Amino acid sequence: MTVLAVAAALLPAAVGGAAGQEDELSDVRRQLDDARRGLEDIEGRQALGLADLERSEIRTAELTGQLVALEAELATAEEALRVAEAELAATTAELVVTQDRLGAARVELSELRAGFRARARATYIYGGGAADTPGRILEARDVAELQRAMTYVQEVLDEDRLDVENADVLERQIAVDADALGTLQDQQTALRVAAEAERDRVGGLVEQQRDLTAQAEAEVERHRLILAQLESDEASARQLIDNLQAESGRLEDELAARARAARSSGGGGAPPASSGQLQRPVDARAGSPFGYRVHPISGVRKLHAGIDFGAPTGTPIYAADDGRVLSAGVRGGYGNATVIEHGGGLATLYAHQSRFAVRAGQTVSRGEVIGYVGSTGYSTGPHLHFETRVNGTPVDPAGYL
Repeated sequence: MTVLAVAAALLPAAVGGAAGQEDELSDVRRQLDDARRGLEDIEGRQALGLADLERSEIRTAELTGQLVALEAELATAEEALRVAEAELAATTAELVVTQDRLGAARVELSELRAGFRARARATYIYGGGAADTPGRILEARDVAELQRAMTYVQEVLDEDRLDVENADVLERQIAVDADALGTLQDQQTALRVAAEAERDRVGGLVEQQRDLTAQAEAEVERHRLILAQLESDEASARQLIDNLQAESGRLEDELAARARAARSSGGGGAPPASSGQLQRPVDARAGSPFGYRVHPISGVRKLHAGIDFGAPTGTPIYAADDGRVLSAGVRGGYGNATVIEHGGGLATLYAHQSRFAVRAGQTVSRGEVIGYVGSTGYSTGPHLHFETRVNGTPVDPAGYL
């Protein structure tokens, strides 16, 4: 009867313990599902990043092809400008030569006309000597000599007239050539201006295309960096999940084992039972609360097993209640962490410390400094991560503070 009574008394507890384990298993499975969804999200972003990279590479290739075509067009425009400048230079030089010839012809014509006018005046006023043509006619002594003089005079007059006519023809021809060259020079100047404008237009398009190509190449590089970061995030997320789950599991097993040992020994050697009312572990405002959230480093949604208190590095951390230091050392993602057991299965954890003020096995009093705020382990900045655990399982500290 006594055995049966004891068995009946223990059966609900056993059933309750099994139910608790099933709850814990369900919670772990939920966390793993959340972690897998987080990784799927990263992998989805990687797929989108690859698609963006492919589109950027195609766009860059198109812009590069357009740039090559525009650069070829610019080379053609520059060659056309060079030819136009060379032709203009040649025409300008020919125009200078023609103008020089015209000037020389005008000088020669002026001299011829001056000589002709001088002979005409001499004939009119007869003031010349025997060497003058009119004098030769007047000094003739007989008909034969007169005939020779007249013939000579006629030849001189014919030669003067021919020189004048040739000079007139030459002057007109040079004037025509000068006009033609001037017109050609105007045309080639216009062609040069047009070629220069085309060169400048295409050059502007080339510069714009180079800017677009450079921007597209920068976009490709940006997508590659994003993909590289996502790959790093994926690896970090997997590693972080593994580390935190392993560390949390070890801590849970450790605390649960100590709780079982305390119960089996009747509580001997265990710290006094906690009052259930804990003081704030640091003089700072509470930030990220207990519950599921997207981890700030891994990007994975998982259980945040405590409360974060933002505070500068070196801020004192206080024991939340009387107890014994279970451990004070490095705990994976928790960094420098202290665990204090307070009895009755209740324990507190103080993570990411810059340095410790207690050691394992030491008894501490409520409000005693046990360490200082830091940013060790998986942390985005100085803060205290504070957890409360009952028989190893994380519970919301807000119900105890």
